[in-house]
Amino acid sequence: IPKGKLPTVKMLKSEAAKADEVILASDPDREGEAISWHLASVLGLDIAKTKRLVFHEITTGASNDIEQATKLARAMITRYGMSDSFGMVAMETVNNQYLGGDTSLACSADTQNEIDRKVIELIRTQHEKARKILSENRQKLDELSRFLYEKETITGEEFMEILNQPEQPEALSENTES
Repeated sequence: IPKGKLPTVKMLKSEAAKADEVILASDPDREGEAISWHLASVLGLDIAKTKRLVFHEITTGASNDIEQATKLARAMITRYGMSDSFGMVAMETVNNQYLGGDTSLACSADTQNEIDRKVIELIRTQHEKARKILSENRQKLDELSRFLYEKETITGEEFMEILNQPEQPEALSENTES
């Protein structure tokens, strides 16, 4: 704890000790989760009295993931023949594959607009599917977060062991509000 922050930490510890419950509000990314767990540890919080709010904010940390997902969705539609609308027709070619892999579309402006609509539709559909899967498995995500906070790394075997454990009834799991 930085010297200048000690009075704040002492005050927070004092207030947390008096509280019936403590609510931690952080971004749902790895950094936000780490900050929440670090705060809980530094303040000596009783997990039974601790709740986390999840705001589902989009942060700049996901920008590369979004870019890669968009490139993949576009390639699925324009190069890999994975679109019902365009079938097995290559709408895009890769130039200088080993020097950056620039692409160019070989179709009309109307078709380019249709491709853009299909890419957006695919990304939205898969994003909603991912959110649903994560939401339905929130308890497992929290268990994995706790494990990673304590151990910092996880093997595939440890991951699968946590994933395959039966879920505990809601009252016994960590308190989480979305």
